[in-house]
Amino acid sequence: MPRVKPEVLKSLVKSMFEAAGTPAEEAEIVADHLVRSNLYGHDSHGVVRTQYYLGLIGEKIMPGAEVEVVQETASTAVLDGHWGFGQVTGRVAMEMAIEKARETGIGMVTLSNVFHTGRVGEYTEMALEHDMIGMAFGGGNQPQVVAPTGRTRVLGTNPLAISVPAGEERPFRLDMATSVVAAGKMSYYLSEGRPVPEGWILDSEGNPTTDPADFRPRLRDMVDSYAKDRPLRERGSLLPFGGYKGFNLGVFNEIVGAFLAERGQERKRGGFAFIAIDVSKFRPVEDFKRDVDGKIRTIKASERRPSCDKVLVAGDPEHFTYLERSRKGIPIGERLWGELIEAAQKLGVDAEAIVEEEAV
Repeated sequence: MPRVKPEVLKSLVKSMFEAAGTPAEEAEIVADHLVRSNLYGHDSHGVVRTQYYLGLIGEKIMPGAEVEVVQETASTAVLDGHWGFGQVTGRVAMEMAIEKARETGIGMVTLSNVFHTGRVGEYTEMALEHDMIGMAFGGGNQPQVVAPTGRTRVLGTNPLAISVPAGEERPFRLDMATSVVAAGKMSYYLSEGRPVPEGWILDSEGNPTTDPADFRPRLRDMVDSYAKDRPLRERGSLLPFGGYKGFNLGVFNEIVGAFLAERGQERKRGGFAFIAIDVSKFRPVEDFKRDVDGKIRTIKASERRPSCDKVLVAGDPEHFTYLERSRKGIPIGERLWGELIEAAQKLGVDAEAIVEEEAV
C-alpha cells in the first residue's frame, strides 16, 4: 500500500474540485477536511469520498451556495445550507454558535439541507481555540441502522462529537457514530477489497455477514442513485453500538439534529445541531482546565489490562495516528490511488505534475 504525503493529496483533491467547478476557497476547505480525516485515521471520511462528491456536484451538492439564516435569537439560529458542501456550511454553523456563546454563554445553531458534513469532530474542535466546549449532533440521514432486535433500517448513523479544552493535557475529543461503526467504513473496505470484522453488519435477511457489499455498493456506484433519486436495491444494515443504549442515543441525535433543524419540511437528508459552551461564563477557564487535566491523568494512570499497551481517552488514537501519518505519509490503497489519478485525468488535472511538484 503506497503512502502519500498529505500535501500531495490535498493539492490533488483541491485541483479536482476546482476543475469540477468548485470555487477555490471552498475547494481548499473540502480538500483540507478530507485529508485531515485521513491524517486522523478516519479513512472512511477521507479522500475515498472524493469521487462520490464530484459525481454529485450540480445534483445534490451545490458549490457556492449561500447559507440562509431562517430565524435567529441571541443564543440560537436556524440555518438552511441550500445543499452547499457540508464541510463549508458546517463551519459556518459552528462559527455562528461560537459567536453566540461568546455573548450569551451557550450558542446552538441547527443546519438543514446539507448532504454530507464529513468528520463531525472537525467542527467541535473549532470551539477549543476559544476555550469553549463544542458539541454536534447529527441525525435523520438515510436509514442504515437496525433496532437491536430488528431487521429493517430505521435510523441513520446519527453521529455525535464533543470536544473539551484541557490545560497541559491534550483536549478530550470524542467523535463517533451511534452505529457500531460509521457507514463510510463499508465504502473504505469495499475500495480495499477486504471483509469487515464480525459484528458490524447484517445482510438483507438479517443474518451476520462480513461482506461489505451486503451492506451497500461502492460510493462511486451510489452517485447515479442519489443524483436521480433512484432508490438503491435493498441491502443489509448496520448494527447500533452498545445494543439498545447506542440505538436510543441515535434516536435522540435524530430528534435534536434533524427535527429541530427541518422546520417541518419534507425530510431529504436530515440535519445537524452545533453547540458551543463558553466555559468562562461558568467558572475561571484555568480552573476548569486544571480539573479536566486531573481527570485525564487519573484515567491514564489507572491500571491497564495485560493485553493492552496503555490506557487511552477520547482523541488519543487520532493523535497518535496523526503523528505517524504526518511523518510517514497517508496509506492509500493501490486501487483507490489509481482511481483518484484516473478521475483527475478525466477532469483535465495533471496529477503527475502535482505529485512531482509537491515531492520536491
